[in-house]
Amino acid sequence: MPFRLTSPKLKLSENDVEDACIELLRLRGYWCIRQHVGLFRTKDGRWIRMGTPGTPDWATMHARYPGFFVEFKRPGADLSQEQATKFFEIQCGYRLAAVMIDSVDKLVAWLDAHEKRARGP
Repeated sequence: MPFRLTSPKLKLSENDVEDACIELLRLRGYWCIRQHVGLFRTKDGRWIRMGTPGTPDWATMHARYPGFFVEFKRPGADLSQEQATKFFEIQCGYRLAAVMIDSVDKLVAWLDAHEKRARGP
């Protein structure tokens, strides 16, 4: 039997994608603000719901480009119905950018287009 060297298939988690993308955003001059939303347990055992369901994970700001909201997902994942509804509200109701990102490559492409639109033709 021939020897075959194979590596295990790596599965990126949402946290892996988020960590890499936040680092990229900071390198490009964006200030990233975590928006804590969800159900949290306090030290004394109580459960507290914070924020509005569906709110994106992060908000960003930049000195030269418009800020935007970003939701990170593991590769191949989709927005929940609450998130999709909140994205629609943000984009149509407030005319703010909101994007779902599942890879660094997707973020690079989206940022390039976002920054180009801000600079104009």
